[in-house]
Parts: sequence; C-alpha cells; structure tokens
Amino acid sequence: MTATATLAVAQPLIQSNSIVTLQAKNASAGTLQGSAKSLYISSVTAGIGFTVATANATNAAGTEQFLYTAINPV
Repeated sequence: MTATATLAVAQPLIQSNSIVTLQAKNASAGTLQGSAKSLYISSVTAGIGFTVATANATNAAGTEQFLYTAINPV
C-alpha cells in the first residue's frame, strides 16, 4: 500500500462480479486492518482491476503489504 487513502490495483482478469479479498502480509498491514483505516474494496472495473481505500479516508503509512485473491464466479 502506498502512503495514500486509495490505491488502484491493475488486474486485467477482474470481472464486474469478481470477489476480491485482502490478506495482511506484514505487521504494518495487520495494524492497518485493525484500525479505523481498515482497507476495503471501493470499486471493481472489469478488465481493468480494483481499487482499495481506507475506511476513514486518511492515508496509510505506506509500509503495508497485502496479498489479494480474486475469484471470478461462473
């Protein structure tokens, strides 16, 4: 995660009905997810990717690392 309140993730395999989940990869990410800044998927755009945002619209520290899983239902 960059030191911003939103981050666009490019993933051309995303579909409009994709289910995207995030998993903290380091302690900074775990701390973020346990705070008022917790990330959520704010938009999904088919063929482009998805955007994550902090819940309280304030910047992340910029040291958080996340893994994501995207499932495209049939």
